Amino acid sequence: MRRRSVVLGIDCGGTSTQSAVVDVTGRVLALGSGGPSNPLSVGVEMAKQAVMEAVQTAVPDEHASWDIEAVHVGAADEDFTPESPHLAFLKQYGPVSVSSDVLTAWAGAGLTQPGAVLVAGTGSIAAAVDAQGRMVRFGGWGHLLGDEGSAYWIGIQAIRCLVGQWQMDQRSGFLVKQLAQHMGWTSVDDVWPWVYQDTRVETSRREIASLASLVDAAAVQGDEDARSILEQAAVHLAALAGSVLDHCPEQRLWYCGGVFRSPFLLIRFLKAVQEQYPAAEVLPQAFGGHIGAALLAWRQVGLSADSNFCGVLDQSMKEMEPHG
Repeated sequence: MRRRSVVLGIDCGGTSTQSAVVDVTGRVLALGSGGPSNPLSVGVEMAKQAVMEAVQTAVPDEHASWDIEAVHVGAADEDFTPESPHLAFLKQYGPVSVSSDVLTAWAGAGLTQPGAVLVAGTGSIAAAVDAQGRMVRFGGWGHLLGDEGSAYWIGIQAIRCLVGQWQMDQRSGFLVKQLAQHMGWTSVDDVWPWVYQDTRVETSRREIASLASLVDAAAVQGDEDARSILEQAAVHLAALAGSVLDHCPEQRLWYCGGVFRSPFLLIRFLKAVQEQYPAAEVLPQAFGGHIGAALLAWRQVGLSADSNFCGVLDQSMKEMEPHG
């Protein structure tokens, strides 16, 4: 029996790892997931286990009936290679290539069309890729040097708001009350050790980023502090979008990441971008980085995603969505 030609795409994230198996027609055959897989954050062994989990949930026993033509990995650190300790095992599946995760985000967001992508999750980064595959990137400097408008940035602004109000003995607003209750803080003395004395730097960073949803909920309730934080975040992200659109002849931008789940922020972000770039087309992502990685894997072996391929891809992803 003829074996089915497929590729394997993997998106290695600081929060989770996602994988996808896509055949030559564009049909998504399987999806997988695992834990965080940045070895700089969780260590080599945990990162390897997360990637293995994501792969094995997508490629279990069926591997025998598939011919995996290529594997592509989107990784947070551009220095990672197929020889990196947490990725080396992937060679057993097929030829492996590695790129930055912002490139796989671009590929999934716009199905490898020339244009720009802005990712606002735990951090924030933007990149533009032209018709020749040349990429320019902006942001992505991490929480110490940048990441303005990201979930981490939103979370740390909320903590600063709490500290400011408590130090000045001001009446706490809704956001500060909710944050204090959520964290179990009763005084500024509780905040200091949590922020500075936790040796789990990456864990602390993710936990701070998770507070963005609390800020959004407070903004929906009308809290002025929360609304101000999200308005500032939208301005920062619009500025990042502007930087990348200035280097994007197509004037096409896709946005993705958990921060944009906030309608309050998204509306303000879109308005700010359209005011500065009225001719720009600003769209939500089509698919995530794991699908982008699969598209780049097919490109690796000489197959481009034409309209028929993308149509099958879109339909098969809809079929895989849970129905309730």
